[in-house]
Amino acid sequence: MRLRKLTSGGWMCRVVDGDTLVVRFKGKENIIRLYGIDAPEQGQPYYQEAKGYLESIVGERVDLYKMDRKKSFRRTVAIVYSGSNRDESLNIQMLRSGYAHYAPYSGNLNGAEEIQQEARRERRGMWASEVPLATPWDYRARTENESASQNLEFDRTHIEDMRPRQPTRPHRQEIGRRSSRPKSDKSTISDPPVCVALALTGLLIFVLLLTSVCNS
Repeated sequence: MRLRKLTSGGWMCRVVDGDTLVVRFKGKENIIRLYGIDAPEQGQPYYQEAKGYLESIVGERVDLYKMDRKKSFRRTVAIVYSGSNRDESLNIQMLRSGYAHYAPYSGNLNGAEEIQQEARRERRGMWASEVPLATPWDYRARTENESASQNLEFDRTHIEDMRPRQPTRPHRQEIGRRSSRPKSDKSTISDPPVCVALALTGLLIFVLLLTSVCNS
């Protein structure tokens, strides 16, 4: 590990979480990410404890060694010295307290692995937990996947709602086909069977009258 550039004379503004600070240099606030460690995320056990411990050891004045020229998520990654203990960086003190994980992906911090093992043996900080705890990077990956899945389900539902519905086709009766509408049971006088019945009835009455006249 090579220290690149020392920036001194910064003023402490606030602690964001167990591995992030806001420091003012030359009148401008800068977000500082502690190199080589990863503290519990908000929503994880020991998040507040890690943040509180970092607040307790940081002082008003801050000196840091920038570990990269580029900014990570608009943050400067650095080894930071502050507070009463100037022999150990805040990075190492967070590991020694048991409130941060050694994160090789963030940087090769000298002695970090041994100090973390010591904190685990002594059951300091989060290592005192009786149940296994997810690392911050695993927790972030899981929450990001869950968020992506929820967004995908929302998009699918939204797409289904936006699809045009098929219009209902009106029923069209084919030309030349009889209507399926049932006929009324009520007969009218214009029906042929009724006319025949009336004619026969009238003829029968006429015959009866004629027979009655002849007999008289």
